[in-house]
Amino acid sequence: MTIGVAVFARLDSHRLPGKALADLGGRPLLGRLLDRLRRLPVSLPVVLATSDRPVDDPLAAFGRNERVPVFRGAAEDVAHRLMAVIDAFGWSAAVRISGDSPFMDPGLIVSLVTHHHRRRPEVTTNIFPRSLPSGLSVEVIERSALARVLDETDDPADREHVTTHIYRNPCRYRVDNVDCRNGGPGAVGRLVVDTPEDLARARWMVDRLGTAPECADRNDCIALAQAWPSAAETEATREAVVA
Repeated sequence: MTIGVAVFARLDSHRLPGKALADLGGRPLLGRLLDRLRRLPVSLPVVLATSDRPVDDPLAAFGRNERVPVFRGAAEDVAHRLMAVIDAFGWSAAVRISGDSPFMDPGLIVSLVTHHHRRRPEVTTNIFPRSLPSGLSVEVIERSALARVLDETDDPADREHVTTHIYRNPCRYRVDNVDCRNGGPGAVGRLVVDTPEDLARARWMVDRLGTAPECADRNDCIALAQAWPSAAETEATREAVVA
């Protein structure tokens, strides 16, 4: 079994355009994610999977500058793009990671891949149901399962989100959900960057994670994310007093 990590990113996000290259403490957001993924074992190669449109040329250039293999494919049909990545690199399964997850835990990826090797389901996931905040979502998908998705649905939403068809039909796919709480805080909080407020939170967090935020423990990241609402309220109050 050969498994690789596919990082999906694009620059024309509807809610936060350009977020993949937005500054996050002096480093592009995508760079923060790649810094964390560099802590993975070499047996889990990482590929940046972006679209083949000119708007994503800067992303492809950034990936090449980071010495990360870049694959370019269909913009909206993400399931097809993932299949193309799997076939291009000769994988039997892929770990799907969203490029807007700068606090992704590499240990989490290793844990789910280990589970996948041991149990051999078609999909190993930690979001069915979710046990950690968004931004720590990991899915390991067999090529054979993805081929069935492509054959069974041409719904644009299914093809964009890749696994919704599988989760909607759990009796037809062998899905293993891994509860990743391990006594931690569960799914409360938000570590994904999908809105301007998410970006403000991520910047605030990186400022507090020290000189090597890529080494921060995921529970520390979750705790900071949970502290953000009160911190944001305090800062807004301070700004109002100064004004």
